[in-house]
Amino acid sequence: MKQGKIYLLLFSVIGTVLLIAACGQSQGFALPEANFASAPIDSSGMIIDQLASDSTSPDAQNQAFSNIEQRIVLKDANLQIVADDVAATVNSITQLAETMGGWVINSSTSKSTRSTGEEFITGSIAIRVPAEQLNNALTQIKSQAASVDSESVTGRDVTQEYTDLNSQVTNLQAAERQLQSLLEAAQSTDSVLQIYNELVRVRGEIEIAQGRINYFNEASSYSSINVTIRPPNVVQAAVQVDGGWNPATTVTGAFNSLVNILQGLANLLIIVVVLVIPLILVISIPIWLLYQLWQRFDWVNRRPQIHK
Repeated sequence: MKQGKIYLLLFSVIGTVLLIAACGQSQGFALPEANFASAPIDSSGMIIDQLASDSTSPDAQNQAFSNIEQRIVLKDANLQIVADDVAATVNSITQLAETMGGWVINSSTSKSTRSTGEEFITGSIAIRVPAEQLNNALTQIKSQAASVDSESVTGRDVTQEYTDLNSQVTNLQAAERQLQSLLEAAQSTDSVLQIYNELVRVRGEIEIAQGRINYFNEASSYSSINVTIRPPNVVQAAVQVDGGWNPATTVTGAFNSLVNILQGLANLLIIVVVLVIPLILVISIPIWLLYQLWQRFDWVNRRPQIHK
């Protein structure tokens, strides 16, 4: 009897947790905390009456929203600029990010060659700066450029998702406290294991939701700026072209063409042997057998007429 009551309480809590996980993403209601102080306990130490819950005040229901004072917007910017000294501009943007309290995500420079043999450098750099410094950073970067090819600033409002995650964490934490109380009161090994497994699952969901919240906090506090830099009179990296005759290149191209042709013939032969021939046999053999059978019956049918 006691074991049945234990399972009944455990399944009730599990059902509550599943309901919280389903509704936490779309509703902002906090689960009322159970009052275990007044719940009677039998000799085995298990709670046997229905869990009493305190009425939740409007302030408690809105607890998940108390820390959200403004909209959560993730902002990013992309710049394509022209600079006389690409390497120096990359270094300058690096120093700018560090001065503003940000950091460099990645940066690179590459050397290319024009068809005339002249070498030039192109570069790219991605930085993160405090969100409130985004416009200032863009202004300073553009001030170092000879011209700006393109500029774009994008923002993604995640306030609703952020709010839902906070509500979900609040509800899951309430369920965690209920499971923890059940775990402390449980006596049988089976009950302890089942409650513990459910508690581990709930804590895992809390960690996932909290990690997403932490990501939004960091991403909304710092904005990304991706900058592509090229020197003047260069639209894209040029490739060095040799217009002279090169017999070795011609021989290599001819050899590659021959190899491709032989590979094509080999593939065709494989298809014929593996696919076409078996397919012809599968189709022709039954037809031949049917023809032979038809010929045999036709001969039998004509035989009495011949004797007459």
